[in-house]
Amino acid sequence: MDLLSFDAVAETVVRAVLDGALDPVAVGVSGAWGSGKATVLRLVEGRLAPQAPDGDTKVLVISTDPWRYAPGVGVKEILIGEVLSAVAVELARTGKPGQVRSRARAVLTTLRKRVDWAKALQVAAKTSLTLQLPSVDDLTSVINTDAAGQEAGFAEPLARGLEEFCSEFRMLMESPELSHPGRVVVLVDDLDRCLPETVVDTLETIRLFLAVPRMAFVVAADEGRVADVLRVRFPAQGGGQGGAGADAEEPASLYLHKIVQTTVPLPTPSVATPSSSP
Repeated sequence: MDLLSFDAVAETVVRAVLDGALDPVAVGVSGAWGSGKATVLRLVEGRLAPQAPDGDTKVLVISTDPWRYAPGVGVKEILIGEVLSAVAVELARTGKPGQVRSRARAVLTTLRKRVDWAKALQVAAKTSLTLQLPSVDDLTSVINTDAAGQEAGFAEPLARGLEEFCSEFRMLMESPELSHPGRVVVLVDDLDRCLPETVVDTLETIRLFLAVPRMAFVVAADEGRVADVLRVRFPAQGGGQGGAGADAEEPASLYLHKIVQTTVPLPTPSVATPSSSP
């Protein structure tokens, strides 16, 4: 018996990630520790996976848990790497034997070479030591500026920087070879258990690197705990100026809701109070 209505929550999340009007989309599943967020993610995955035989609604599901990432390894390159690796497996699975390397595979190769893993590790180490949000320059430096495009088979050197990475990732997701998955859905668990830098880096990666059409993210976390982490990084200026609307407009809330567009709260079990006998 589903006393906590987890099935209904999972169904709501599935409808959101498959909604063509929400593209790309990030959905939050919010609840306290031990409230069943991981169970909901498993239910969501179970509802998405069986759609594979339908063809049109096939979904590629990628599960990740930043809390279990190896210490000292940058979050950005791990999360980007997991997505690119899953896409590579999908391309290999659907490609015809002996097929000449497709444009999608060429773009995928280029994207992998664009990520400068050494720089990403340096950025991660620096933010871990200073507990500061990476600057735009830091984020951009994660992208390799080598002429990887020539090595991947392109006639001209590729443009450099974050904007070009996103453009190429969008090109990959829109390629005919990947037309069969209606969506790529990334399930992110245990974000509220992570260190502040991991929380911020995960959200930054979703927003700045991977948020292109046909991508969807389900982030399971206690929204209150995540907001507390973001308040440390994005303190309100001027002691909370802004009158009655100050709380709703605080930088931490604005930041979180800019990335996670909608949140589905888990039902809280009611505590029965003993009735007084006459």
